[in-house]
Amino acid sequence: MAPTALAALHHAAKSAVLAALSLSLTQLARTGTLNRYIAPKLELGVKLSALALFALAVFRLWIALRAWQGDDAEADCGCGAHGPAAAGPRQLAVYAMFLLPIVFGLLPAVPLGSADAARAGIHLPGAAAEHPQRSDTAADAEAFPFDEFTRPYAELARRLHALPLIDVPEPLYIETLSSIDLYRKAFAGHRIRLTGFVHRDSGATDGVYLLSRFAVSCCPADARAYGLPVLDAQAKQRRTDEWLTVEGVLEEGVYDGQPALVLRAEQTRSAPPPASPYVYLDPDF
Repeated sequence: MAPTALAALHHAAKSAVLAALSLSLTQLARTGTLNRYIAPKLELGVKLSALALFALAVFRLWIALRAWQGDDAEADCGCGAHGPAAAGPRQLAVYAMFLLPIVFGLLPAVPLGSADAARAGIHLPGAAAEHPQRSDTAADAEAFPFDEFTRPYAELARRLHALPLIDVPEPLYIETLSSIDLYRKAFAGHRIRLTGFVHRDSGATDGVYLLSRFAVSCCPADARAYGLPVLDAQAKQRRTDEWLTVEGVLEEGVYDGQPALVLRAEQTRSAPPPASPYVYLDPDF
């Protein structure tokens, strides 16, 4: 193959790889499935990178057309070091390596579930934490003591305590559970409603399961499972990984040898899996 044709082939292959990467990211963004791979705070950067990859693909295609016409733009410096590599198995393997992310992106993105929680372990927010000791008023000291690190949780706990029913919001899922469990005694007897998937681990006894969600910081690789023990008369009928919305009363109890709040279920219904399978720490909390 003539050197100019070989150079054009290489440039065209690079253009195709860049375009494929750009289109795969665009497809994930268009279908709303980026949140199965990265946290929302990273989505804008990924979308901008898709635009940059597309611009590079167009530039590479322009270079390929120039090379096909006998004018290889990369050889214009005259150094003689930009000759095209032979089109052999090694070069094909290099291009194929860059296509691997696209191949994996075509596979169904299955959200993390109970099996992953069993491997990574479940976190009961604040179950092993001691209550902070400093506060501004005597009333706060009795119910919601705090220090410089836990003040936001104490403020949220005071707002939650005033509600007749705590409907755990998805944007503050972790912060809400952490605030409630940090002040277990104050919330014992309080009504709560939350949604999650059923998970059972070594600490689960008959009639008890964990209603869980995965919290993600950047991507599922750093996901951590959070759960609240649920005491349910119909626990044996609940399928592992089934999504439920449970409403009931919080009680002080013990789970897996640690003091924890337990949700005594009064109303339980099936829930559709949320559009975003994970919850995230609020950066402004």
